[in-house]
Amino acid sequence: MTKEEERILHQFEAKVRTLVEKHRALKKENDELYALVDERDRQIKTLTAQKQQAEGILANYKAGRMLELTSGDIEEARRRVASMIREIDKCIALLNV
Repeated sequence: MTKEEERILHQFEAKVRTLVEKHRALKKENDELYALVDERDRQIKTLTAQKQQAEGILANYKAGRMLELTSGDIEEARRRVASMIREIDKCIALLNV
């Protein structure tokens, strides 16, 4: 092997080593990013479940507030219930068409 061929071979080996190191570094970064994405997915699922639970509690609260009775508000509550029943009847009528 001539000196020129040896020099070219050493350059090639150096470039291959550099590429291998870059590959390792990128693989490590990729693994870290996948772990971060997995953690974010878990957080999203948790927050989505909490949001749904809060929406259910809010809906129950709103329904309870609509039916809340105070001393002397019984007639108003009856009107509200009657109004809700009429709305439900209208919806049922629209569905039956």
